[in-house]
Amino acid sequence: MKTLRDEDGAKTLLLKLPAGFHVEGHSHISTEQRFVLEDSYVSDGVEYQEGTYQIIHAGVQH
Repeated sequence: MKTLRDEDGAKTLLLKLPAGFHVEGHSHISTEQRFVLEDSYVSDGVEYQEGTYQIIHAGVQH
C-alpha cells in the first residue's frame, strides 16, 4: 500500500492485492474510487478489467 494523497481527511491509496483476495461486503462513510492498473478483479459479480474505473458512493454496500 502506498499513500498518494492524505489531506483534509481525504486519502488516495495505491493498493496491490494478491490473487484470490476477498473481503466481505461493507460500506464506507466516504466515496471509494477504484482504477484497475493491471489484471482484473470481480466485485458484486462484475469483472473489472485493466483500465476500468469504478466509483462507489458513501453508504453503498459493496
